[in-house]
Amino acid sequence: MTPRKYLILTALLGASFSAAAQVAPSAGMLPLSLPISKDNADFTWLVKAADTAAVSADPGVSVSSQRYWLTVSAGELNKGVQLPATAAGAVIQVAPLGRARDDKVRFDEQSFIINTPRGQSLSLSQASRAVIAADENELVKQTYIGRGITFQLGDNLAGQLHNGGLILQLTDRVAVDTQFLLHVYDRESREKLMASSAQRQYWSSDGFSVDVWLQSADAQKQGAIQAYSDRDIDMIATLVAPDGHRQDAGFYRGDDKLTVQVKPNTIDPQTLRPGQLWEIHIDYRERRGDGEIRRNLRLPLAITERTAQLDGSTRWQDKYTLQTGVSIYQPGRYEVRAHLYHKDAEHRPQPLAIASSAAWLQSSGDILLKVDPKVLNGSAANGPYFIGKLELIDQSRLGKLDVLAETIALPN
Repeated sequence: MTPRKYLILTALLGASFSAAAQVAPSAGMLPLSLPISKDNADFTWLVKAADTAAVSADPGVSVSSQRYWLTVSAGELNKGVQLPATAAGAVIQVAPLGRARDDKVRFDEQSFIINTPRGQSLSLSQASRAVIAADENELVKQTYIGRGITFQLGDNLAGQLHNGGLILQLTDRVAVDTQFLLHVYDRESREKLMASSAQRQYWSSDGFSVDVWLQSADAQKQGAIQAYSDRDIDMIATLVAPDGHRQDAGFYRGDDKLTVQVKPNTIDPQTLRPGQLWEIHIDYRERRGDGEIRRNLRLPLAITERTAQLDGSTRWQDKYTLQTGVSIYQPGRYEVRAHLYHKDAEHRPQPLAIASSAAWLQSSGDILLKVDPKVLNGSAANGPYFIGKLELIDQSRLGKLDVLAETIALPN
């Protein structure tokens, strides 16, 4: 394998994360992602400070949403469906689903009316800033709704949004069981649903949590944020596997947030797919007076089984070869990667190079991490050199497994 091909392969690997406690070997056998060579490979290359972002700790992941979406039938639309929104300018998208989409069910702006809490029945042109066919609207294309209609709530409705909500009604004759996707993007709202996870990746054997909260600019400005235990909130949290399998996730209410919990060992091993993302889906509804705030949100996470981990043992065989112990739970090709540093004139650590060695391991054993002295000697940096971090990577299944964040000095 050439260094270029090797770098391309390792660039595909996921985000790094902190070392975890010892775990029992997996009972099943995870599939290999690619045809894997069993030949050893060793590379060392110089890096710049700008190239070492991956050295930092797992930054976690955060998402926000001013959207929600519903699946509704033509029968429901004929009766009228509420459109909770908190600000004028909300973008509403309606499109047929399933067979209705395949059968090319068509409608236009004359097919709908907006009923207001004041008893008005407005055409879409009267109730909106603009009406656009979905296949002509770039915003709709980005949300993968396809054919349908899009409109933006007009400023003349701003005073009625919190007074029982607007009602969208379909006036055309359509089979009552025809399914539609209704998507609302409350784009000018001051209310955002937020979700945050401390890590990007978790082991299926470990429990983890995700924080959820409604960021309300008005409430923050007034300094009167009510505790979640006292608010009229309905929330559904769902953990969705790459194959579409869904399972409920519990949550509890705190003073300043809602916390979704996935308990240890509650994930079906058959749903694990190395290298593929899971999602936490949040359906949030909060009632305030006569109004309602609705938001949906999806937060991506990697959840997998641990196939190996560093056992913590390291020993220099010679000046440039570090014997690194690895506990193997499933056979595969594993890489040990060292981030090498030197100290500048002010004795501050500076990134210098990355050394990487990979080998096929059938059972627990050692990987000999080899540092190329020619690369170090060819740099402008002077010793002494030291390793600031060791990472373990499963090349067979494309995933980082473990990290040893401690200083290991190269022998003089």
